Amino acid sequence: MQPHEVLYISPTTAELWELSAEDHHQGWPKCRQLVHVDDLERADAAIRLSWTTGELYIEFRVTVEGGSERWIANRGFPVRDGSGEIYRIGGFLEDITERKAADIRFAESERLASIGELSAGVAHEINNPLT
Repeated sequence: MQPHEVLYISPTTAELWELSAEDHHQGWPKCRQLVHVDDLERADAAIRLSWTTGELYIEFRVTVEGGSERWIANRGFPVRDGSGEIYRIGGFLEDITERKAADIRFAESERLASIGELSAGVAHEINNPLT
């Protein structure tokens, strides 16, 4: 058995990807077809590295049916045999779309706040000589 051979896919994971459990048993080559093109190289590199180390943490986008995007956090950990060799990789996926949207909103509000502070500073400097 290879560490990256898919043995079990939860119904929630299959639903997240909008793939059947049978599709998931085809492994990463099948799943990677849904990975956003801008994240594909990074996701491939993380998956390849996990086959060696057993460790995995990556966040990437997938494009599901209808063209909508979801952000997924993929975490993996090694399962070792008695001699310490990796014989399986366990892991789970989490839909982090809402968190990513909140991060984007927060970054935008921070940007607007700094523009406001800059504007207030400029206005103060303009007003000082006038008074």
